[in-house]
Amino acid sequence: VQYYNIKKQNAEKQLLVAKEGAEKIKKKRNTLFGTFHVAHSSSLDDVDHKILTAKQALSEVTAALRERLHR
Repeated sequence: VQYYNIKKQNAEKQLLVAKEGAEKIKKKRNTLFGTFHVAHSSSLDDVDHKILTAKQALSEVTAALRERLHR
């Protein structure tokens, strides 16, 4: 149970970081040169990587929960 809770907390933290990154890009995009800056920077790639990492962590938590329920 403790293993599951730790993985869940880590996944939630990663999801929060990804959401914050997406919000920053959304705010940057609304500025005068923000769209140009976002399109030509690596911030989109960074946020994309954070989202994929969070998604993978949540998948691992889901798999751990399913395994725990089947025991």
